[in-house]
Amino acid sequence: MRTLLIIASLALAMCVGPVQADTVAMDGSKVNLLTLRDNTATSSRGNAQAFLHSVYGWDFRMTGGENIGNNTYKDAWVEVQFANTYWVSDYWFTTYDLSLYPSLTYRFETSMTGLADDWQVQTLGAPKADADGWITLTAPDSYLLTGTFAPVQARYVRLSFDTFTGYQDAIISLARITGPNDNVIQPNISLAQTTWNIGAGVPTLTDLYNATPVERPQLTDDYTLRDNGNGTYASHAIVYYASDEVAAQMTVPLNDVYNVHAVGMTTTGDGRKAKDVEIWVLVDNTWKLAASAEFPNNNDQRYHDIPLNDTYATSCVRFDVLSVWSDNSEGVMSQLYVYGAPVPEPATMALLALGGLALLRRRRAA
Repeated sequence: MRTLLIIASLALAMCVGPVQADTVAMDGSKVNLLTLRDNTATSSRGNAQAFLHSVYGWDFRMTGGENIGNNTYKDAWVEVQFANTYWVSDYWFTTYDLSLYPSLTYRFETSMTGLADDWQVQTLGAPKADADGWITLTAPDSYLLTGTFAPVQARYVRLSFDTFTGYQDAIISLARITGPNDNVIQPNISLAQTTWNIGAGVPTLTDLYNATPVERPQLTDDYTLRDNGNGTYASHAIVYYASDEVAAQMTVPLNDVYNVHAVGMTTTGDGRKAKDVEIWVLVDNTWKLAASAEFPNNNDQRYHDIPLNDTYATSCVRFDVLSVWSDNSEGVMSQLYVYGAPVPEPATMALLALGGLALLRRRRAA
């Protein structure tokens, strides 16, 4: 019996990892606030949710409101509402292709309310900015929109284009907004993000063509960049293969035991989108089915939020894709999300228990 326990422990070692409490507080500034759970986005083109959770990390479009001639357009924007108030101190956007934008003029703004008179222009005083904070860039510098400013609290952020030349839509390739938030971003942060899930091990993929787990770090890398060599950038996406008989299994280890209550997945909007999915969690060295879901076959919804049947104390989460919408078995996905909070330490639980007893005695005395 002891031998079997040792073997089981070794087999599950990659899903346990070392204990690293408060890693968010140590490295919170690296978390991309745009990918936090429950954010919403709107834009001058309409549906902007792909901006928050894009499969490939490219080709998000903001339509210009007016053509003022010479292939120049005005008034494109995207606005993100955070689920909570966060500290914001920098922004980083890339446009899709240098050749599309010989020039563009933009600024970055934050707000606590989202009302018209409450927006603060954070590009005031920046290099190349005019008196109103508008920054004009020309190729080859027009592909990168980035800046840093004194940390401010914000519930809303907005990227606005005054004008851009060369294409009727402003196309954003990648976006990242960060700030020194410490612990306040839990539980909206994905526990799987490698920016702070240090020491957990690499996510793995097992499917029809990989009988053994193959490392796939891009599943949770929070949009690690890939330079396409022509001024365009994209995050990684992976191809996997599933069937009714053999599920594609993506296993995400965590660096500690957490109370996990929901997960998320980003898939394509075409026929390669995942269809039937099961979520499994590792509890007491045993895999338990925590949720089942079927994703709709449409282009609009690419990020899928999946509440679990219960809250599970787990150190490892597995995403099983049973089938995809296309006739063939090829699926495409990037980014897996795991939402939860640290399991209270025994000392904390003891204090809570003592507090409860004290409250009970006070009520009885009354």
